[in-house]
Amino acid sequence: GTYIFADGRKYVGEYKDGKKNGQGTYTNIAGQSVTEVWEMGSYIGTKAEVDEQERARKAEEARKVQAKKEAEDKFKKIYNACLLDKSSKIDMQVMALKEALEATCEAIAKNPSWYEELKYN
Repeated sequence: GTYIFADGRKYVGEYKDGKKNGQGTYTNIAGQSVTEVWEMGSYIGTKAEVDEQERARKAEEARKVQAKKEAEDKFKKIYNACLLDKSSKIDMQVMALKEALEATCEAIAKNPSWYEELKYN
């Protein structure tokens, strides 16, 4: 739809239920235009601002995914190194010893001391 203000400004864009919704172009009296984004009559920002916010959101999401992967990789590396180190003197066929060792290494891998991190990383 198109809305022309009394002073000559103009908005051409998407509407839903009589409200600006989606993208539209606002043109001021001097003829300068900017693409805007609206949601059910509420101004969200310019298209450039919305695009930048979306890029920032995706970058933050990717950073969180990478941090999670790095934490999982660190856990596995420390856990496996701990198992190899501590199981060298234990009969892993004895289930109680195996479970105790696995629990110990899991606890170390979740929250290693500086020494354990240095030793197993």
